[in-house]
Amino acid sequence: MERLLGTKVLHKAKKVLSIGGGGTSNTHSYLGAIATHLFVLNPGWWDLKTASAPADSVTFTRIRAVAENIPLVDGSISAIEIPSTLDHVVDPTRVLSECFRVLEDGGMIGITLGNQNSWYRQIVRLIGVDPDKNHNHHHNHHFSINKVEELLRSSGFKNIETISSCFLRLPRFIERRISTHKAIRIYHFVSNTLMPRLFGRKTVACF
Repeated sequence: MERLLGTKVLHKAKKVLSIGGGGTSNTHSYLGAIATHLFVLNPGWWDLKTASAPADSVTFTRIRAVAENIPLVDGSISAIEIPSTLDHVVDPTRVLSECFRVLEDGGMIGITLGNQNSWYRQIVRLIGVDPDKNHNHHHNHHFSINKVEELLRSSGFKNIETISSCFLRLPRFIERRISTHKAIRIYHFVSNTLMPRLFGRKTVACF
């Protein structure tokens, strides 16, 4: 998903804002030849301190702030990424409104998230486990695809495209054993072809 976000949203942008980036994120790797600025906004000092810098030709700015109040002028950014962060913020509606404000006309935003309605969450609910209460990543929100699309539209965004990873969530000890080419192809077929047909793309996704 990180590579997909980078190639579809960031690669052709001049000025990029990464909200919640830094740390081990690879945003710098997906900037294109025309990139001039990379801004990384994060309230956490460690993430900012360890953020990877882009090429010397790109001006790199770390911003310690919250996404509900982006300290940039209107229409100053070409593309925004929010990698696995929108579910951690306090007010996602305010965050997306701020993103819309700082984006230039025709600018793009890319968001990666988990899906509240994914098939595996529905299954664990059937066996009496609440995935929200058992999630240990301190999420303030748990989104469905429809909810994110609704938030984007209400903030002014148009031409919204949802892409599902259609990822079949297996126990980690099983995933680590999928190493041969044939096994990976079978895993890919089940995750990206069979599961969407059985459950529908808006429920199978867990990106």
